[in-house]
Amino acid sequence: MTRADLLALTTDALTRLANVGLVKRALKDAEAGAVTDLTVDADGTVVAVSKDGATTRLPPRATLAAAPCTCGAATVCRHRLTAVLAYQRQFGSTAAAATAWDPGAFNDAEVAATCGAGVAIADRLAAAGLTITVEAGAAPVARLPMATVQFLVPGSLPFAKCDCSKGAACEHVVLAVRGFRQRPDGGLAVFGGGAATEGAARAGVTARDAVEQWAAQICQFGVTAPGAAERTEALRALAVRERWAWIADACEAYEREVDRLAAAKASFRAATLTALVGELLVRARAAAADVPELRPAWVLGSDAPADVAMEKVRLVALGCRLVADDDRRLASLYFVDPDTATVLVLAKAWSGERRNGPELGRLFASSRMSITELVQGELVTRAARRKANGALDLGASRSMQSTLLPAGGGWDALPEPILVRDLRAHARRLAAGPPAVVAPRLIGHGVAVVAIARVARVAVSADGLELIAVVHDAADNPLTLCCDFEAVCPGAVDALAAALAATPRFVAGVLEARAAGWRMRPLAVVTTRLVVLDVAPPRAAAPDAPAADGPHDAPGDPGDDPLRPVRRAWHDFLDATLLQGLRAAAPLAVRAGTAATALAMSRLAPLLGRAGTGDVAATLDLFALAALAPHADLERLAGANGDPAQLTP
Repeated sequence: MTRADLLALTTDALTRLANVGLVKRALKDAEAGAVTDLTVDADGTVVAVSKDGATTRLPPRATLAAAPCTCGAATVCRHRLTAVLAYQRQFGSTAAAATAWDPGAFNDAEVAATCGAGVAIADRLAAAGLTITVEAGAAPVARLPMATVQFLVPGSLPFAKCDCSKGAACEHVVLAVRGFRQRPDGGLAVFGGGAATEGAARAGVTARDAVEQWAAQICQFGVTAPGAAERTEALRALAVRERWAWIADACEAYEREVDRLAAAKASFRAATLTALVGELLVRARAAAADVPELRPAWVLGSDAPADVAMEKVRLVALGCRLVADDDRRLASLYFVDPDTATVLVLAKAWSGERRNGPELGRLFASSRMSITELVQGELVTRAARRKANGALDLGASRSMQSTLLPAGGGWDALPEPILVRDLRAHARRLAAGPPAVVAPRLIGHGVAVVAIARVARVAVSADGLELIAVVHDAADNPLTLCCDFEAVCPGAVDALAAALAATPRFVAGVLEARAAGWRMRPLAVVTTRLVVLDVAPPRAAAPDAPAADGPHDAPGDPGDDPLRPVRRAWHDFLDATLLQGLRAAAPLAVRAGTAATALAMSRLAPLLGRAGTGDVAATLDLFALAALAPHADLERLAGANGDPAQLTP
């Protein structure tokens, strides 16, 4: 009996089931003939005896971690890996060119035989309501609210890998199979019906009413008016009580920004407040809408667990972002789990701290590991917990369950969609799914690594405080990189200029789709080494790049947007509404309406006109439209007054 599942295991699949170090050692052991005897029982069980006396058994339909080994290891060990490799050497590996396959083809008997008690747990989770993002292909992936499942070997369910603490053969694998049965070509698979659906619908209506009433009060009188803070606190408390995780998370972000405004912090951004109000309105409206793809629990975050313990995981650093708020410092460290293409963010804050750049980078972000060490290495840990919003918690790392490996800048091995080689294809991929404004509220959303084929232009202002560059990917799509001088990261502009002059291969950061192209504020660049911009030391001399005194318009710059006058006036009105109240801001809406009329925007102009007369409902629609505008045609959305149905691909 030939074990097709073992023969199909690639080195990459084995690495995901174990780790790089163990697989490398197993490869050496297999090459050296560490397995002295290898037999196959009648039922297909592979029995391997190693030189050191360990006997490993690989039964059919058993996970690699559950395969018995006399060495006593409770997880995947080198003996199990070497047994697989020895079997492949003897019988010939069948790992070939990857082709798409459908995990939904596994029948109920196969699922029950592999996952056992996980089936009953999966039944309960599905009955309660669940939305799964399914990604079809040669390496199918199912993203659940609480875990990510990868199907590593075609036709073999035991080798489905889950990033939960169980690792495999769990209830998440059962749900992933069911997700592929519902959406074999990819998309959102929705579970739950009956009472669960009715309850979710009621929750959606409740959320819409609560958010609309809150937003109406905020827009009429402004964010700092008497009673505004209490109304926001009440909305957040309701969201916490009803388990609307994404509403509560957005409310917390809103309150933090209002606190910055009240304290006159330099980091305050009115545009952030505007975006948060728009997002809350869109989420609440979408949750109450009768759109099958926008399940209320998914839009509101009711099915998002507070946090999840992760199995042993390898996290590749993508850089960091430092922020100064007077004598408070904040650091966001970005990592990607290359197995699941999930971006996680470790956030740290220090009060009474005035250090910047490389000096700030020396502060510990985790037990005995500094910011600079973490963002220039690869972290292998069993101590990680992932919060619902993608925040990374390494609080248990004091137990020495984490190891920091040196970084090689090997971003070329990262999976899609984290690694982007064609920005046009990336745009199509994003357009096929729901937009971020209703998707799970992940703080690492939009972070990507773009492969650079060439640098087209670099311009640094005469004072060296601003850099704008245009780079191209392999498909010749342009990407505009922007970096301004900030005291908290004094070496960032110089470091980016130097990296762009040194034949860069990759750049990491948050990709933003603007009206005329893609834009990014880089976190890190890979040349022959990894350069993390915010912790880079400032150079003694000015960067060697062309200087320009005027504004740096480039492909993808908002200056190329014909609707820029309308957008600017419209957003000025929204910002002023939140800061001063609707009555004071109304003239700005009239001005924006005039600009929209001049551009023959027959649907948007009347909406702005009504807002100019103090119409609260029209103003709320404009906030929702501002949140939706990057994701769909502005005029079409204006005609539907922000109908959530327009959100679906």
